[in-house]
Amino acid sequence: MTARTLRALVLLLAAAGSAAASDETQPLDGVAGFFDIQVTGGRHALDTFGITEAERALTVPLLTRRLYGASGAAGDPPASLASLLTLARMAAAERGAAGVPPEPVTVPMPLSAATWRAALELAAPVDLFQAIVGDRAAALTASGLAASDPSVRAWFNGDANLLRWVRRTAPGAMSIAGRSLRLDEGRVATPGGEELVEGWQALAGASPTSRETFVRAILTRDQGRLAWFFDVMATLEPARLAAAVPGSTPAARGEALRALYASFRDVDASWRVEQHPFLRTAPDPWSVLTTVAIEDGHLAPPNAAWAWRALFTRRDLTRRDVERLDRTAAEPASIAWVTQEIVRGVARARTDRFEMLCLAQRVFGRATEEEWPDVLVALSGYPRFKALLLTLERMGVGAPGVWAAAVTAARHVDGRGDRARAIASFQAVVAIIERARLAGTLDAAAAARLVLDLARAVEGPRDVPRTVAAFIVETLVPALPPLARPDRWTARTAYESTLLQAMAGPLDAAAPALEWEGLPYRVDVAGGELERIHAVRARLPSPGLDAAIASGRDRDLVAALTALVYAPALGDPDGAVALGPDIGARHELGTSSPSWARRALQPWLPPRELMGDGGPWRLAGSLLGLDLALARLALRRVDEHDLPPRPTINLNDQLTIARTVAALAGAELADADRAEVVAALERGRARVARAGVELAALDALAVEARLSGHARQAIPWMARHTPGVLPFLFPLSRLLWLGVPALPPDRLDRFGVYGEAFDGRLTTVMRAPVPWEDVGGRADIGQVGTLAPDLILRLLEEMTRLNLPSRLLPALLAYAAQDYWHQVEARFADDWPAMVRQAGALDGARVEDYVAALAGRLLR
Repeated sequence: MTARTLRALVLLLAAAGSAAASDETQPLDGVAGFFDIQVTGGRHALDTFGITEAERALTVPLLTRRLYGASGAAGDPPASLASLLTLARMAAAERGAAGVPPEPVTVPMPLSAATWRAALELAAPVDLFQAIVGDRAAALTASGLAASDPSVRAWFNGDANLLRWVRRTAPGAMSIAGRSLRLDEGRVATPGGEELVEGWQALAGASPTSRETFVRAILTRDQGRLAWFFDVMATLEPARLAAAVPGSTPAARGEALRALYASFRDVDASWRVEQHPFLRTAPDPWSVLTTVAIEDGHLAPPNAAWAWRALFTRRDLTRRDVERLDRTAAEPASIAWVTQEIVRGVARARTDRFEMLCLAQRVFGRATEEEWPDVLVALSGYPRFKALLLTLERMGVGAPGVWAAAVTAARHVDGRGDRARAIASFQAVVAIIERARLAGTLDAAAAARLVLDLARAVEGPRDVPRTVAAFIVETLVPALPPLARPDRWTARTAYESTLLQAMAGPLDAAAPALEWEGLPYRVDVAGGELERIHAVRARLPSPGLDAAIASGRDRDLVAALTALVYAPALGDPDGAVALGPDIGARHELGTSSPSWARRALQPWLPPRELMGDGGPWRLAGSLLGLDLALARLALRRVDEHDLPPRPTINLNDQLTIARTVAALAGAELADADRAEVVAALERGRARVARAGVELAALDALAVEARLSGHARQAIPWMARHTPGVLPFLFPLSRLLWLGVPALPPDRLDRFGVYGEAFDGRLTTVMRAPVPWEDVGGRADIGQVGTLAPDLILRLLEEMTRLNLPSRLLPALLAYAAQDYWHQVEARFADDWPAMVRQAGALDGARVEDYVAALAGRLLR
């Protein structure tokens, strides 16, 4: 052993001993059941753990997520904790040997040191901080108590035996339900108030007045499922809770509560609450209860029980089938029944049913009785023709008759002899119409007329590719603006050139002027996009659309159309397409798959990337939605020479951010709407500033902004210890809602985040806030990213400062997102706090770099 190593060990032992001798907690009057506890290794330990000064009050829950959130599995203290503490102690010892004063730091711990030592049966010299966070069950219990009401912490602080029981029996359930436990005059307050007490008593088998017996039952009944249900119901908005458990009497509402609980008890039999408290399935009952629309105390239309019974059990309904359906159950479907029907069964069926219901409420909520047959025909095609229906929504098509015609046409196309070419040619033309609509060349009404004309045309006796070719010549091209500038693909007929121009957007000779760095520019988004699409198209092998139509060969037509729909989706012409110019030819539609299920469904599913399976990089699925499947190719980097660090946020949140760039419709972003969003941010910021350190005012804002239970409960401790960081509790996404933006939801959604993770939509959405832990545990779908529009909001602030037009937002986000996902220092899979913190730190000078990078592209 070298002298250097020996010295380090001596210093380490000395540091460990001194830390262990000073870890007793001290009660803080008026800070609601929290006690100071010294962290082993001091400030450097929190830095090593990745806990910022603004998050010091949240050390216990954040560290618990970091150490036990990935798998949540029981076992020995994780090796990562031992290594982190060792690093912290060694650094503290080195600083001490160098004469640097120590940096002791305390964090709040629910309950006193004496209570914890008694519950954990610890000897006095043991380092209490390490003992709690290094013990999985203790850490989960402490995390749950840190979010609980002061009345609960006061109760547990006087009962070490109850704390010991929770740690040994139900720590995972406590980590879930702790935030929703509250005592009211000595009894446990139940969600829904007095009218639901009878129902909760029946579920728990104990009265809330017998608080210990009741809490033990809540935490353990059905292996912790009742704790999850209790927490979800306690955090529902009052109107949603009332709609979820309707009834005119306490007995009726209690029966509705028990019926709803069946969904929570029975969903995903493989989930073990105590083994994996932070994991969730999707969609689950929480997803249904918090996402479906509610109106007048019921499920919002379309809500007829007979219709949803048919849609949940049958596919491919025809108008004749709809006429024969039994309509006697005309009352609205109950939320409990809908939830149960959605969450039972295999994952794919759950997802289809949930997304179908959400889609119906978004698009057909005001359908008339005469339109109901078309609505049912369209929705019944969702499980089979998902990409088509979501594309219609993305285009803004609202008429049920167009939807029904499109689904009927898809069935016809899918059943033709040369199925692959029929599907590909039909989908390609729909994709071209969609791209022209999103670029602003077509409005929603014109896009709907073209889809309807195409649907009617392909149902004729001719083969589909020839019908599609005739439709392009006779209907589509004449409906588009005439070609402004010939290009290399302009033959005498100019079909391909006209379509490329339409997919880039309407050329505007009077584009807005902009001065940047002393030079005049025009904001020419369509012109820059047309040049990019032309450059990509030049790399793609294709017979050319004009030549393919003239030849009459179906094979050439499909190849030419595939190249056309791939061109806008392939991002930088010097990027991935330069390495794989034949990616369109590799597209795996799925019609020749050996699997029957894949042959039937894959051609109409949203496309996804395939790689690492022994084959070349390619897309599999529909030709609809290629820009979303390849969204990461749209991201750009200001400096291509520096190698950025590896991203730490999970892949699906990365994809959510990337797809937001593709989903933002720049042509629909109004400067006046942007101004209102920024004004709402300022109003929210002013409300927080006015609250200052007044606890009642801050707590009211925390409730309104739906902050995490941990953050809300830590406010008194922060006001005492770190008052300067209180504003950091309210990131931009919460300031927006505190500022009450005066915009209708559809216009506010245009500045939001890609929403597929929540309800299947392929458009952006500005989700109302919920505590971030509610969306955690679903890292495989990227819900946390959807709940974090902060990067967009920060860009909007800077765009306002620089007086930039709103339609540049997608282009600027393409640069900002590439930087962002490499800079977020996520400590666990669902680290929403780290994501919003990094977004808020976006520097104005960096945004100016993004603007400069647009010179010569969109700024001319």
